[in-house]
Parts: sequence; structure tokens; C-alpha cells
Amino acid sequence: AAVRCTPVHYVSTLAVSPPQSVMHRVPEDFVAAHAGLRDGYSQSKWVAERLLEQAATRGLPVAVYRLGRVVGPNQSNFVNQDDLFWRIVQAGVPRGLLPILPVEEIWNPVDFAAQTIVQFSRNHRGVRVYNLAPNAPISFAQLLGWVGDYGYAVQLCRVEQWYQALRNADDAMSQATLTFFERQADGGELPSAIGTIENKRLLQTLAAHGIAVPVIDRERFFGYLERCIRTGLLPAPDLRQTSIGIR
Repeated sequence: AAVRCTPVHYVSTLAVSPPQSVMHRVPEDFVAAHAGLRDGYSQSKWVAERLLEQAATRGLPVAVYRLGRVVGPNQSNFVNQDDLFWRIVQAGVPRGLLPILPVEEIWNPVDFAAQTIVQFSRNHRGVRVYNLAPNAPISFAQLLGWVGDYGYAVQLCRVEQWYQALRNADDAMSQATLTFFERQADGGELPSAIGTIENKRLLQTLAAHGIAVPVIDRERFFGYLERCIRTGLLPAPDLRQTSIGIR
């Protein structure tokens, strides 16, 4: 790319964002190393951004697109059964138990993310960092509340309780999901909330390209649950037992 000064477009993640205790806002810019980079995924993504930042100082046009959780497109409501969120739902709903996680997420429908990256990449010049967060984050508690609203009788509990309840599960999917929670179950830190995500550059560029902002709401989430039922990822809810509580 450097030989011809070819623009480099990199798909990154909002997981590189500093925790709110370190920085109150997530800038549309590169961020310095911070203590919130606790796992290999966020660390490797930050390192890649750092390499692009160095290339940018040497004159290479670069663009970074920080995505949230990539979810199914607007039309099909496709659900990736290997996605961590849906693994948690698949493991917990049949047992009536879901973990309380104090995190918020940005959901990016894959068709929106793809259209944005393709359109923004045309005639790109200079250096740009985009936080693909056109909407406010959705809390994990809100998402699990919608699970109850749909008709599933589930109890919310602490992560360590959820971990212990599923430890003896005999299905491989549940066991694979629990590996993510091993550190938390042993008293490790839960994921930290990030600060307010800046998106002014994103919204201005979306408007310039005529790209509509997707809506992720209760109705849309129900569409994902319906897809899970149709494809056998989840059982249909027993509407006689509709409830959600906290243990």
C-alpha cells in the first residue's frame, strides 16, 4: 500500500475503547494503551490500530471502522449461533437462568456495516476513525428483559451463580460458552463500561451518503428470537410461565 500510497481500510472493534474510569468519552480518533485491554482480542485489535496510526504519521491514507456486535441483516434476522451473546441465551433460556452483566453494547446489522464501509471507502483521503455507533448502546439488562417480554420464564442471577448452575451441563455448546466466564467465576473482573461514544463524524458521513441508521429495538429483537425458534436454536416459550426475576 505504501508504494502506491493506496488507502488502507481496517475493520476494528469498539472493544479497544478505554473504560469509563479512564476516559469519559470514546473519541473518533486513535486511543493510547490502557488497562482496559485485558484480553487477546482487544489487545490485538488495538495493536493493529497502533500500526495504522504509525503508518498515518508517515503519510499513508488510513480509515478505521470500529464495530460493535455484528448481528443479522435487516431482512432475514439471521442469528449467528456461535456469537457469545446468543450462546449465553441458548445455554440459559432452557434452564430458566441468565447472568447479570453490567455492560452495554452497540449492535450493528451486518448489511448496515457492510454498506457503510463500502460507501465510506470510495474516494477516501486522509486519516479517519469511525465509531460505528449511530444509536445509543443497549444494556445487557435491557436485552435480557426483552427475552422475558417475549415469553420466556427466566431468572437473572450473578455470573458466578450462573456459572455453577451450568457447570454440569452435558452439551458441548454450554461448556464452550462457560470458558468465557471462568475468570469471572473465580472472582475476576467483569467487563467494564465504556464512556460516551463520539459519533459526529459517522453521522455526518452517513447523511452525506444517504445511509439510513438501523433501528435496534424490542420488536427487532423479537425477530431474532423468532428466527432462533424457527431454526431450532431455542424452544418456543411456554406462555403460561411468562416472567423474569432476579435471584
